[in-house]
Amino acid sequence: KNQSNYLGRVWYFLDISELHDTKERLAFMAHHDPLTGLPNRRLFHDLLRQNMASAQRNQKQVAILFLDLDNFKSINDYFGHQEGDDFLKQIGKLLSGALRESDIICRWGGDEFVIALIDTRGMESAEIVANKIRENVENFTDQYYPGFDLGTSIGISLFPDDSDKPDRLIRNADTAMYMAKRSGKNRFYFFVDEEVRAIFTPRR
Repeated sequence: KNQSNYLGRVWYFLDISELHDTKERLAFMAHHDPLTGLPNRRLFHDLLRQNMASAQRNQKQVAILFLDLDNFKSINDYFGHQEGDDFLKQIGKLLSGALRESDIICRWGGDEFVIALIDTRGMESAEIVANKIRENVENFTDQYYPGFDLGTSIGISLFPDDSDKPDRLIRNADTAMYMAKRSGKNRFYFFVDEEVRAIFTPRR
């Protein structure tokens, strides 16, 4: 006659906290710039599309600011790429600090950043923010990188005036930024129409 002997119980515990943390890190990396921690293009597009849809329903405006750091290459050439990366990190923090929580900022690539001002009051509000950004970058670079001719060229486009499509809105701001850069740098232009005219705002 077979008899089973009770020897006790064996408990197995699986700690999945590390797996959960890994998944969270991977999800973050998929949507954020690895250097600055800012949203990447993919996340920026998604957030911009959502906010533009909301703005359209509520008859609000959204402003896109396309930024390029003037003469950033001189930092890399003189100090090396590690210092250049540290400089971009500081600029990312500086730009974020100039915005509201509702606004969106993205590192577009290299030394380019894109900002979406949500629920803005048109050109006047965008101009205030653009000047604030330029002044903050100027003060920072004058303090920590004196003697380097650094600045910020900015192009601005508005929803819905300039386009109702995210990609076109960003391209229009990019076009205005290049016009600002070609016109002397460290300034900003507003995109005006399909003929790519722009308004120069002489704030130095």
